[in-house]
Amino acid sequence: MIKRKSALCCAAFLAAVMLLAPSATLCAETAGDIVEKLQQKYEGITSVAADFTQEVFSKGFAKPQASGGKVYLKKPGKMKWIYSEGAKDELVSNGAVVWFYQGDINQVVERPVDASASGMSTDFLSGVGNIKKDFTPRLENGNSAVKIVELTPIASQQGLKRLFLTIDAKTGIVIK
Repeated sequence: MIKRKSALCCAAFLAAVMLLAPSATLCAETAGDIVEKLQQKYEGITSVAADFTQEVFSKGFAKPQASGGKVYLKKPGKMKWIYSEGAKDELVSNGAVVWFYQGDINQVVERPVDASASGMSTDFLSGVGNIKKDFTPRLENGNSAVKIVELTPIASQQGLKRLFLTIDAKTGIVIK
């Protein structure tokens, strides 16, 4: 359970960081140009607070399981995820240990970060992640108002196959 949430944490953290990444107009830019600007902004960010939503697709469920809430992240490696939609769980880490609280069964699972997260998740949360190194970007069909970038992990990541970012073409801010 922790591994699935940790991979999703990486995706959500990356999306939250990119919400703060304004750039020049994206009209003639390639996916690589957009990712370069996002990476530069990411390197200068030390903390993020954002609302998040996620869908978990699993063979065990007939339809995606939706959840959401608030996330607080601070480099290096500190985070708190408060789920208010779906399961009322909490995920907290001090950079060395991850605590996962499952409210419905009143249980806390504690694990070392190294045993809980994928390499990509750990890299991004510790502040050394590299979007260009870890993802292959592809520009999706957008329009004059928005650009859609698909990020596919270069190395296989449990719980993360693709990440889609919808970016305002005028401001360069991730809006979804």
